[in-house]
Amino acid sequence: MSPDTIYTDNSKQIIGHAAQIAASYAEQQKKEAELALKKQKIWENLTLYLNKEWHFHVLNLFNKEKPFFDQIKTEDEAIRQNLEIIENTARPKTEEIKRRFPLLIENAFKNTKVSLDKESRHPRYSLQNGFFKIEIDEYKGTAKLSDTEGSLSEVPADVDAIVEAINKEFTRIFERPFDGKKFFKTLRRNYCTIIKNEKIPDGESVPIRKITTRLGKNEKGFRTDEFVVDLTRLVEAGSSELEGMRLELQQTRDTNKGMLLQGQMNRGYIGFITFKKMM
Repeated sequence: MSPDTIYTDNSKQIIGHAAQIAASYAEQQKKEAELALKKQKIWENLTLYLNKEWHFHVLNLFNKEKPFFDQIKTEDEAIRQNLEIIENTARPKTEEIKRRFPLLIENAFKNTKVSLDKESRHPRYSLQNGFFKIEIDEYKGTAKLSDTEGSLSEVPADVDAIVEAINKEFTRIFERPFDGKKFFKTLRRNYCTIIKNEKIPDGESVPIRKITTRLGKNEKGFRTDEFVVDLTRLVEAGSSELEGMRLELQQTRDTNKGMLLQGQMNRGYIGFITFKKMM
């Protein structure tokens, strides 16, 4: 008997229809589960912000999830009343914080690993000798965080949350293990690949952004701000020489094509690197 005649067309159609119904039901259940998880996350976030007294975060969540909270208010009178109490408490608190931002920011960074620069003025603050920047937008109630290599994040402007976010970035960038020899070899290897591809002799200058662009394409998780700090560590440790080659850094006036070494913000932008044979 041929395999295609073992099962009747009617059986195949019925089972196929059942499979379609099961798939549809599974998709529906998946969407409902995703919605339930989203609702759970909203309540968890609100609970967290209330416990931390992050008033800007509370108002931001109310605004971002307005359809959800509007629906809840129509379904549960007790929750509606308490949500309104929370909002009416948070709103004047944010206005109070806005009036005291400079003092609050100054005090908040006194006992952290990241130092607030003396020249900081509201609404723009610099930290760690200009490496980090914070820009407060009082109208939106947010704080934009950046470093010398670009934007990092934007968070609701609760001072403790800003400190927490900056400390997290500081840990990521500055508290990583550093292997000077490995970093030197990485620079040399990518430099050699570039001069080979562009058919230029060893010892010629290569734009530093070509190095970082190549690393960004080939190294998972590469971040240019971490590269800046590692290059700074290499220079400050006096480890710019290895295996008969010496790394040399050259400056540029083009701020878009150069980068500032950490702690050396007044020494100009590094635009090019080269390697010279040691005599």
